[in-house]
Amino acid sequence: MAIAYSLDNLNTSAVYTGYTGYFISPLYTTGSLLRQTTPTEIEFNLARPLRANEGIKLEYRTDLTSSYTTIGTYTYTTEGAVVSVNKVYDFPPCEQIQFKISLTGTTTTPELKSVEIRW
Repeated sequence: MAIAYSLDNLNTSAVYTGYTGYFISPLYTTGSLLRQTTPTEIEFNLARPLRANEGIKLEYRTDLTSSYTTIGTYTYTTEGAVVSVNKVYDFPPCEQIQFKISLTGTTTTPELKSVEIRW
């Protein structure tokens, strides 16, 4: 099972610094108390390669009252000029899950195309 969504930037003149540009997914029901599921990997795709000083931070939580847990922070310095990153992550078994994707840059911001979560 995979879930994929895409975003459009409505303010093309804004540059999001310090991971202040972000979006939060809906709270997805992924299982039940007796049959909790575990996502296994997450992948993001960009419309163009990462540039110097750009980065993307991926986070999740398993209910609306919990704090977000960071999956990873991916920058030009750590990943290079990539258009996609796929990471296997040790998610906990859960009944529901919500994701937060944050963007940063200095003169430009990453152009996020999609995020896909796989079970």
